[in-house]
Formats: sequence, structure tokens, C-alpha cells
Amino acid sequence: MSGAVAALAVLAGQSLLAPPPLRVATVDINSLVLGEIERLQQRGMDPARAEAYAQLWGPLLDKSVRGIADDYGVVLLASPAVAAGAPDLTNVLKERLDRDLDAFP
Repeated sequence: MSGAVAALAVLAGQSLLAPPPLRVATVDINSLVLGEIERLQQRGMDPARAEAYAQLWGPLLDKSVRGIADDYGVVLLASPAVAAGAPDLTNVLKERLDRDLDAFP
């Protein structure tokens, strides 16, 4: 009986102390960057304004990636760097960036 209690105590301790399994998701940063370049070209932004936009877009991308990682409890990897089967959160990232960039004139 005491052996069973000790075994349960060890299992309970391990489950409480062991880190949760790593969850991975992907985003296709390349397609997002290319999409933004195309959108800038279609809008015909002058170089100074395009540079201001790029100064805004980079930090917003960083913020959005961190937010998605926190919200979904995942480590985000660029899509070519991950094994098949990981969820692709590129659309979630694009939606967040678009929402944050709506304020850009």
C-alpha cells in the first residue's frame, strides 16, 4: 500500500513540475512581406511615406507575433522551418496587422 501511495506521489509531483509539451504553429512571413510590398506598390506611395510605413509595419509585425504566441500558447516558426501538421496562423497574423495598420493614413 505504501508503495502505491509513493508511486502516486511521484507521478503527481512529476506532472506538477514538468513543463507542458511545446506547441508549435507556423506563419508564412514571406507571403506577408510580399503582400505588403505589393499593396504599397498598388497604392503608389512615395518613398518617404513608404519608409514611414515600413518603420510602423516592422514593430507591429513583432507585436502581433508575440500576441499570437501568447494568445494561442504556441511558439511561432516561419512555415518552411517546421514539420508538417503544425497549425498555420498566417491569416490570424495578417488580420491583426491589417487591423493595426488601419490607422495609417
